Amino acid sequence: ECKAQKHYKWSKVEETKVGEPITNIVDIGLAAPSLSCDCVGGLIRELTYHCSAGKFPLLVTIDHANSGAAQPMLLLHTMTALSDESQGYCGGMTNGACLLVADKREVSDARDHLTVPLETPLELFGEHVENIEPFIPIETSLYTADEMDTLYEYYLERNWIASQTGKFLRRTERAKKELRFLSAGSPYNYERLCAFI
Repeated sequence: ECKAQKHYKWSKVEETKVGEPITNIVDIGLAAPSLSCDCVGGLIRELTYHCSAGKFPLLVTIDHANSGAAQPMLLLHTMTALSDESQGYCGGMTNGACLLVADKREVSDARDHLTVPLETPLELFGEHVENIEPFIPIETSLYTADEMDTLYEYYLERNWIASQTGKFLRRTERAKKELRFLSAGSPYNYERLCAFI
C-alpha cells in the first residue's frame, strides 16, 4: 500500500497527512467534487513519486488532455493561475509513461465553419505543447468497414446493442448499416452510439 509523501490541505476540514494511504486522496475527491481537480493533481504527484522510486511501473492515461490549453487553469483553493511549469502532466517520471488524448472539440468552436480545423498535437495543445515533451503523436483514423463489422460482432456477443423496443437486435445488415452511417466511421461516435444510456 502506497503512503502519502506530502501533507495536502484540501480545505479547512479535508486534509491528507504524510503516511496516510493515497486512497484517502481518491476518497476526498469523490466526496467533494469541488476538490476533485486538486485531488487528481495530488494523486498523480504521489503515483509519480512511488513509480519513480521503483515500487511499480505506471501508465497514466488522460482523456481530453488539451482542455487546459483552451482556458487558464486555476488552483481552486487559492484562485491563482497555474504557471506553465506546474501544468506538466507527467514530467520527471521514470519507470512509467503518460498517454494523453487530445480532442479537437476542446479548442474549437462548433459554430465556426470558416476556420480550418486543428489537427496536429502542436495545434491542439497550443503554447502548452512543451509541457508534454518528449511525445510521440499517434493519429487514429476512421474505422474501415471490416473494423466496424468486427466491432459490431463484439458488441452483439455481449448484448450491448438493443432496439428501441428493448429487445435485442437480431443479426441484421440493417443494424450494421445504421451504426456505420450514424458513426461515420468515427471510433468515438461508434462507441457512444453503443454505450449505455
